[in-house]
Amino acid sequence: MARLDICFYSCILKRDVNFILIYPSLACGNAGDYRKNFYQDNKENKFPLLLLFHGYGGNYMAYERFSKIDMYAEENNIAVCMISGENKSYLNKGSSDNFSDFIETELKDYLYGNFNISPKKEDNFIAGLSMGGFGALYHGLSNPDAYAEIGAFSPGITMRRINKNKDSTLKSLVVKNKNNLPRIYISCGEKDNIVKDEVADFILFLKKKYIHFDYKWYKNYDHEWRLWDKEIENFIKKIKRTDYYKDSKKNV
Repeated sequence: MARLDICFYSCILKRDVNFILIYPSLACGNAGDYRKNFYQDNKENKFPLLLLFHGYGGNYMAYERFSKIDMYAEENNIAVCMISGENKSYLNKGSSDNFSDFIETELKDYLYGNFNISPKKEDNFIAGLSMGGFGALYHGLSNPDAYAEIGAFSPGITMRRINKNKDSTLKSLVVKNKNNLPRIYISCGEKDNIVKDEVADFILFLKKKYIHFDYKWYKNYDHEWRLWDKEIENFIKKIKRTDYYKDSKKNV
């Protein structure tokens, strides 16, 4: 697995942007005869992409520090992109902080244009924890034709501290795009006193609207990385894939 630290100028954010791209490549134990695996001969077989959002107070390095994301990506042959949300909840904040536009246009154009990554809906997934869980839900529900699945781990459903006037945003998006939603997965720790109540309320809302989704409560977990690391691995393993590499799991 190649781990790329990328810095490029964002025309939308009007500044240099750093992000990490974990990009599938030949692993030591699976390389075999390299001459049979030339990269230039496999350009038509594009990789799926997971956009992975960090939580409030974190940055694009958070998953590298506290999870085994490199191993999970390599085992499952999936590209993973991690950016910094800068505590802006992955929304448009005006002027030079239009993160939503940056993600949905400029970032994706850069990834699809420079790497062998598929732009197809069925090959694109989005997930995040806490503030990043809100961001994943917001982008997935706002752009239902762009993502096949959403993973929200201990998500800040309302993000009141950041989006005081957007308490109903996610619910409104569910109603608006009810007939064309990506698959949704939500998880949370039962000891999580930060977002537990709003997650429970959102789950009840989805049930009342007859939205098909999956969710899981974890009895002995709080708002913590021990849970999120477990859930990142679970999500990557459970997503429904149709890409060329869907059955090419590696031993790392």
